[in-house]
Amino acid sequence: MLIERLRVQGLLSFGPDGIDLPLESLNVVIGPNGSGKSNLLQVLGLLRTAAGGDRALVNGRDWEKLLWQGPPQMKDDAPAKARVVANVKLPGLERKWDYHLELFPSTGEHKKEYIPMAGTSELAILHRHYSDIRLYNNWAFGSLASIRDGQGPPVKPSWPSDTGNSGSTPIVGQDNGVRYKRDLYNPIASWPDEDDKWLTETAGNLPSVISRFSSDRRITLGKYLNRLYDGIVGITTPFVDGKVSVVIEENGGREIPAERLSDGTLRYLSLLTVLLDPDPPPLIGIEEPELGLHPDIVFELGKLLVEASERTQLVVTTHSHTLVDALTDHPTSVVACDKHEGQTWFKRVTTGVAEVWLNDNSLGQVWSMGGIGGNRW
Repeated sequence: MLIERLRVQGLLSFGPDGIDLPLESLNVVIGPNGSGKSNLLQVLGLLRTAAGGDRALVNGRDWEKLLWQGPPQMKDDAPAKARVVANVKLPGLERKWDYHLELFPSTGEHKKEYIPMAGTSELAILHRHYSDIRLYNNWAFGSLASIRDGQGPPVKPSWPSDTGNSGSTPIVGQDNGVRYKRDLYNPIASWPDEDDKWLTETAGNLPSVISRFSSDRRITLGKYLNRLYDGIVGITTPFVDGKVSVVIEENGGREIPAERLSDGTLRYLSLLTVLLDPDPPPLIGIEEPELGLHPDIVFELGKLLVEASERTQLVVTTHSHTLVDALTDHPTSVVACDKHEGQTWFKRVTTGVAEVWLNDNSLGQVWSMGGIGGNRW
């Protein structure tokens, strides 16, 4: 587990009171729209961006767009600042550290990061692991999605000159040969991986990743995909006209290319690719994985999350009672998110609360009845 505790103050919807959130291997965040669930993923993305040495972070950008808009300063003339402290346990090392990241407005210092009582080697190890964090919140598999046309040769993105680049100017990059804009104030956005070890955060390299699967892993992928709908017997990644694509094989020899697959099928295939990885990234964040899926599959997805959390740390946001139902035997993995006076707060489900409510109800039902928080009312 990479992050054991996360404290955030003065950033996004985390106001002057801040949050102090213990993290487990599996963290499923529930709550109404606008409560701040996505901002938790933003904070993880910010840690990744900072540790990865992202140019958008270190070249003196204007951080006022990320700072809490309330009064976080202790004195009237003190500059506002945001602070993130992550209690980390680096793999292979016995000690734990508090990794500090502080952000200041453009009138002062822009960024400061440090690990108290740690040397440069520990910071380098942390940077390496943080740079491997993957956050999946930007999948788009509609009819015009580039992935439906297949994946061409990788295009290495180039950084534009920083000269005269204001903090609000988006950087233009490429993913699967398609140019896109990257908002400097969205730390979740990242460049594609050149080695295709893991699925990129737009899933643009899905064909390439699956093409590298071993035969056993591809069989497992097909078995899980068959639960989406009966009749799937395999997955192939043919290389045609300079592009590699994904093709679903059905009974009777029928083949369905990616261009004809439903949004939900491609989404579930991407989720399976991430969650069945035997050597996953150290931390994975997923926003609303239930989108486009049948409730029966959402329940299966909940089981997959539990299994995957044995290999990596997961932070997942959801609006699905069915997904929460699948966690009835793991109630403390659920974290309720809400807002008080405009500030986000989190509360993890405790064993005691679960024992009182779960005698005659599933965890999703307990959520509906208001027993664990995270409701609109």
